[in-house]
Amino acid sequence: AVGLLNHRLPFRRLYLLIVSIGGCLLGAGAVFLLPSASVWARYLVLLAVFCLCQFACSMFSIYALCAIQGRTPVHLTGKIMAYVSTLSMCAQPFGQILYGALFDLFSNSVHWVLLPSGMLLCIIGFASASFFAAFEHEGRSTQS
Repeated sequence: AVGLLNHRLPFRRLYLLIVSIGGCLLGAGAVFLLPSASVWARYLVLLAVFCLCQFACSMFSIYALCAIQGRTPVHLTGKIMAYVSTLSMCAQPFGQILYGALFDLFSNSVHWVLLPSGMLLCIIGFASASFFAAFEHEGRSTQS
């Protein structure tokens, strides 16, 4: 998908993937606010929304890793990629602990976890638009 969408989703628009991940969380939270939604309807919506969310996360990861590798001098690529992988692996348990505690705290109303998380990701996504545009512009000017 990244290869096919490379021209339609340039690096400067990568913030849209972050916004779409936030939108997925908003959709997941919203389904819990529908009083008439059956368990199966909620399950199917959550399944679809989190599949889309994982798709967007995977695309973002591939784009970001390609950008990092493309901007890194060849002799430093291994060290930089090890550093990026280490940071990612160290951050994951913290996120899992935080979300686990929040879902325990709000076990009867999980929308209080999903909706604010989705809104925060949308805000971060839109706020990062100028960063991705500048990153792409700087990458083009250094390649010239």
